[in-house]
Amino acid sequence: MEKMKVIQAFLLYFALLAISLAEETLTHEYKITFKGPDGNRTAYLAESEVAYTGTVQAFWGNGQIKTKYSLIDGKKNGPSLSWYGTGKSWMEGNYTAGKKSGPWTYWRENGQKKMEVVYENNQPNGLYRWYENGRKKWETTVRQGKWHGTFTEWDPAGNKKEERIFELGKANGPWTKWYGNGVREEGFYKNGKKHGEQVHFASDGSEISRVSYKDGYRLDKE
Repeated sequence: MEKMKVIQAFLLYFALLAISLAEETLTHEYKITFKGPDGNRTAYLAESEVAYTGTVQAFWGNGQIKTKYSLIDGKKNGPSLSWYGTGKSWMEGNYTAGKKSGPWTYWRENGQKKMEVVYENNQPNGLYRWYENGRKKWETTVRQGKWHGTFTEWDPAGNKKEERIFELGKANGPWTKWYGNGVREEGFYKNGKKHGEQVHFASDGSEISRVSYKDGYRLDKE
């Protein structure tokens, strides 16, 4: 479970990262500057106290477009698009009054999809899906910045590997793990810890073993 907590923390941190561009090119003559705390920044024309309204484009050193979005009274509003220096898509989503909202999609530099996240008020809230090598690796939902709902993981071949229920970041409810050779394990979690009977089944469905847990501790261990 410690490994799962680390994964959750890392991925949620990544999802909350904003594009850190203090100055972005409007034309060759003008620039804008963002002022204010993260999550509530306002864009101004350089050396001006007037919040900017209009379309913003920033470019990589090779001239390739880097990002494009619109501002209304200094706040990001509407579609936001970003690209790698190679021209391939990096991220795509939407802003409402300066905050991420709705579905966002992220890609790796090789063009493969990396992540899909639904935001509300700049926070992940809803679907959270991760990809590796172009395939769906796992998915869950997020509420209040924590995993909440069914977590499902797949192996590289697309076979279901694990399924678990989360409630605000802690595993709570039935749990199943598949081992690829037809063997599976079923059990239950309570407040993030194994609780109750955990049963191993053979590929033919027959029972291999049965172990009881209470608050994460095996009851048959001395």
